[in-house]
Amino acid sequence: MYKIKYEKELLSVINESKEVNRLKSYFISNITHELRTPITVITSVMQLTKSNKYKDNFILKEDSAKLIDDNCNRLLRLVNNIIDIDKCKSGNITLNLDKVNIVELSESVVTLILPYIKARNLEVIFDTTDEEIMMNIDCNKIERVLLNLLSNAIKFSKNEGIISVNLIKMNDILRIVVEDNGIGIENCNSQKIFDKFVRLDNTMTR
Repeated sequence: MYKIKYEKELLSVINESKEVNRLKSYFISNITHELRTPITVITSVMQLTKSNKYKDNFILKEDSAKLIDDNCNRLLRLVNNIIDIDKCKSGNITLNLDKVNIVELSESVVTLILPYIKARNLEVIFDTTDEEIMMNIDCNKIERVLLNLLSNAIKFSKNEGIISVNLIKMNDILRIVVEDNGIGIENCNSQKIFDKFVRLDNTMTR
């Protein structure tokens, strides 16, 4: 009896270990792809700027500089995400709080990703119950959360779909709701979105 119980527990531990290793492998593969994309863009643009047609074309040079800057910032955000995962795991994450207008911050993030939304023929609707909501927040982390949510909304929305960002203030609570017309997540999997290394993509495509 004890032997059967021990074997079941051992099998359970082995299966959990295999699943963790599989998810870690997926995470490494995914983050490698995410890092490679902006690096490829930067490299390609740098090669183009060396060509003759760029020598006296100020507009092309300006556009190229912006493209390089955007992708450098994208790389920085990815690296910060990786660092924060490690900090969360060790319990060493800290918040740098400042009193800011979160409506203004949220709107600036939406403005930042507008080119990507237009490139997918999507529409974005920004709405808020108050024009000014002052809160003590860590701007960088709130911005990163919003960028991640909007990035997913863009990635999984249907063409010509609508992404809505709503700020809803109720007494001392603020809800930021990002909605899209993508495939969504089944209710049975909703809690898994907070698990490390997990991506619920059985029916999704990159």
